[in-house]
Amino acid sequence: MNKQDFKDISIIVPIRIDTKERGENLNIIWNFYKENCENVDFIFVENDCKIKSNLYIPINNIHYFIENTNVFNKCKTFNTGGKLSKRKYVCFLDVDIIINPQQIINAKNKIIENKMDLMIPYNGIAFYLTKESKDKFMIYKNYDYLVSIFPEKFHTNYQNKNLLIANNQSVGGCIIMSNDFFYKINGFNPNILIWGYDDNEIISRSQKLDYKVGRINGRHDVLWHLPHEDKNSKPKEQHPFYEQNHQIVSMVESSTKEQLQEYIKTWEI
Repeated sequence: MNKQDFKDISIIVPIRIDTKERGENLNIIWNFYKENCENVDFIFVENDCKIKSNLYIPINNIHYFIENTNVFNKCKTFNTGGKLSKRKYVCFLDVDIIINPQQIINAKNKIIENKMDLMIPYNGIAFYLTKESKDKFMIYKNYDYLVSIFPEKFHTNYQNKNLLIANNQSVGGCIIMSNDFFYKINGFNPNILIWGYDDNEIISRSQKLDYKVGRINGRHDVLWHLPHEDKNSKPKEQHPFYEQNHQIVSMVESSTKEQLQEYIKTWEI
């Protein structure tokens, strides 16, 4: 795979290391994008009771720490990272996600050439790697390995020894926009807590405000999700704010443009 030049893109990654697997995923994305892209600008923002990421990546001036002994606020963490970016485009990437760098460049080009406001850099299909295939990817650190396990034919609920497909209409994990649009939309909604519906909310809000949202839609333009659970992990649907997050998205989707213009003034990024 040819190296892609990320000279005008910041990659914003929110961190809360709740399992060893999550820490490994941080190390994977760090190494993958550093080895397969040029001029990478990572902005890692850790939101936790203490710094734990130094066990998995080097700590330097691209790392920002928010001390928080309460529940994880990924949206606030994204907003902190967005404000730290000095580049023209911002890619908001979850710590458990791999996206082909070419897809990220293609999404940026759509913003420029098609005057899109927000881009989802994959076609909605999320491939969930097994622990075994994740361990192999940790060794290779190359997108060619993921290409080699891409199934010829697949469908929702498809599963083999390397991966499973849980969703073919996903919107989460990675979105891209200009730095200007990040401020115009007032960033991510900090009322969304822990995990779930954060991407849905900002995408629905952008659409309701008449901004242009698009996707990269090639057959192979998928998202790869790295496993992060351990034996004590619970499904995200069981966290105490999941339904509240859902209700916020429902409210956004039922609001008028004028109501949303007032709503986004209720928080600071």
